[in-house]
Amino acid sequence: MFGLFDFDLPGAVTELKSRLPFTFRFDIPKSDAATPVSLRNVPRQARAIVQQLVSALGRGWQATIFPSHIILYKEQRHYPYGQVILPETR
Repeated sequence: MFGLFDFDLPGAVTELKSRLPFTFRFDIPKSDAATPVSLRNVPRQARAIVQQLVSALGRGWQATIFPSHIILYKEQRHYPYGQVILPETR
């Protein structure tokens, strides 16, 4: 973790997981662990923060929101009951 709004990726996902009232599963390989994440000007809502995480990770990553939990993996997969969040293109 870097500061109030700036994190390394493991710090950001761990902090988010600790604050959510539901399950948040993720698998961040060591090769992506140094990815910086800024949460400045990001609304303090799970969806907005997860969108920022996925965008920081980039191509090949997705998060999926299910009624009971959120997952964040390097995959491109459709889940019938999930809403996929892909990296934003800038």
